[in-house]
Amino acid sequence: MTLRALTRPRWPQPMPEHHPKTAHLLPYLVGDARSAPSAAHRAGYRYIDMNGNADKWGWTWLIHYDEYRKQYPYICIGVDANGREKRIEVPDDWPLYVHQLPPSQVRMLRSALVGGHKPITAKAGMIECVRHGMILCLEVKGSPGYLGLRAWAILRLWAIQTRAVVIIMTLQNLYRRGHPEDPWTRLSWAGRMKFARAILPRGPEPDEWPAYREAGIKKWGEWR
Repeated sequence: MTLRALTRPRWPQPMPEHHPKTAHLLPYLVGDARSAPSAAHRAGYRYIDMNGNADKWGWTWLIHYDEYRKQYPYICIGVDANGREKRIEVPDDWPLYVHQLPPSQVRMLRSALVGGHKPITAKAGMIECVRHGMILCLEVKGSPGYLGLRAWAILRLWAIQTRAVVIIMTLQNLYRRGHPEDPWTRLSWAGRMKFARAILPRGPEPDEWPAYREAGIKKWGEWR
């Protein structure tokens, strides 16, 4: 293994110029679950789309909505004598967003009072992707953590540790520079961390597109 392989995330070989056939499992709770890479592999996919939001410490969790109660309205507060989880509604005094929670609280989240889903870290998702030969297309969402170094440095570390092949992608959201939903900010940080990158067009071609292209960012889709 080369020094370069030990110090930067792995890229797909070759990096697709256009949007490849990608598993996008729905609902989001299913598509971002630990079992999703296995299901995508069984269905004949090589790429999988999973969603990420960063918590208060900069850990990325495979959760579609920063406003987590939309998917996870309950928490686990322990287990009973039979080993079953005891769950209650998320307390009213908890913060509203994933980016305001530490990892210890995100781990407690549950989608239902019985059964259902619990969130996993991007690292856990990477491990499952490696196990099943999948390429992770991580769609980073609008967490403020993605405006700075910490969340990206952690993602880079996890990608190197797991040896996962990761592509960072984001929607073409039309926000000012520095807004958490601004694609250029997120993709620029991803580039500093040496990730492969793609933008998903959702509107007309922006004036900044030449800068995106020259920076090596792929356009997966057509301008509208």
